[in-house]
Amino acid sequence: MQIEELRVNQKVGAQDPDLVEQLGEHKKSLQQRLAAVDQELRSGWTAWDALADSGNEASDAREPAINQLVDALNRRSYIRNLVRDVNEALES
Repeated sequence: MQIEELRVNQKVGAQDPDLVEQLGEHKKSLQQRLAAVDQELRSGWTAWDALADSGNEASDAREPAINQLVDALNRRSYIRNLVRDVNEALES
């Protein structure tokens, strides 16, 4: 991955401005995806709240909402970790 290539370059003292630029663009893309997942989570929370307010205790009604929230949280965690890794590589 580009992050590893940048880290190797930094260890040997080499500079690759194109690689830094590519990682910067990749970071922007990841941040946009993170914002989209955050919006999805807000929508999922609204749907969950609506289910709770409706008094519908049936697990078959809640399970899809829970699954959607868990999926979004997992994707958010993965993307957040990628952003962190890119930031660390660019700051080194």
